[in-house]
Amino acid sequence: MQTLNDFVGSIDVELAIAGFSSSMQVASLLPAFESLSITVILPGLKSNLLSSASLEILSTTFHQNNISQVTVDLDNLFMAGFEITQITSSITSHGLALGTIQTATNFSITGKSMATSSPLNLNMNFDPPTLFTLTCVLTLQAGLDPAPLDGIVELGGYSYVTATNADSTPVSHRSNIYIGFDLPFFVNAAFKQLHSDVQLSVELTICEYMTNLNYTQLNILIVTDSSLNLILPVLAQPIVQKVVLESVLSYTL
Repeated sequence: MQTLNDFVGSIDVELAIAGFSSSMQVASLLPAFESLSITVILPGLKSNLLSSASLEILSTTFHQNNISQVTVDLDNLFMAGFEITQITSSITSHGLALGTIQTATNFSITGKSMATSSPLNLNMNFDPPTLFTLTCVLTLQAGLDPAPLDGIVELGGYSYVTATNADSTPVSHRSNIYIGFDLPFFVNAAFKQLHSDVQLSVELTICEYMTNLNYTQLNILIVTDSSLNLILPVLAQPIVQKVVLESVLSYTL
C-alpha cells in the first residue's frame, strides 16, 4: 500500500525482486531462480492526478451551515479504471485552512481518461480574518491595490493572520481609495488567482481490488465564479453593525 502512495506522490520507490522455492518448474534452473535477488527503482509518477477544481458558494453557505460545493477534474493516467467510494480531504491555500471534505461518493473513471466528479460538499472555514487574509494575498498576486481591503479590515476591527505568500509590491494608493471602488469586481478579480494544496485520503476499487490511497498535491487551480459574491454580505454584516454601534455611541456622547 505504501508503494502505491509513494508512486502517485511522485516519490521514487525501491523494489526488491527475489526468487523463492517455486520460482521455476524446471528443476535444473530452480537453484538459479530461487536465489535471485534484484533491487530496482520504480520512478514516481511525474504527472498530477488532479488537474483543477471548481468552487461554488451556495445561497445557504454561512447562513444555514458552512457547506459550499466543489467539483474536481481528475486525470486517470493508468490503464485500469477505478471507482472512488469515500473521500476525506483538507484544503489549504497559502498556509490558510480553507475547509475539509468528508463524504461518500460514487465517482468512476475509465483508464487513460479524464472525468469531472459530481459536486462534493466542502465544509468551509468561516473565520473572517482568514478569509480577509486570503483575499489580501490574492489581491497582491493579481496586481491590485490592497488599500481598500486594508481599510475594510481595519474598520471591522480585524487583523490579518499569518499566511505564506511571495513578496509583492503594493500599488500606489489613491487619495480617496473608495472612489469608483467595486467590491464584487475586486473580490472576483483577486480570486482568479486562487490555487490550493490538497491532502487527500480516498477509498477506491481498482478492478476487483479495494484499497486506500493517500495523496497530496500542491498548487491546484481553483476556478471560482460570481457565487463568491454571496459571501460578501455575510462578512459585511458585523462590520456594518460595528460602524452603526460606534456612530450611536458617538452621537450619544
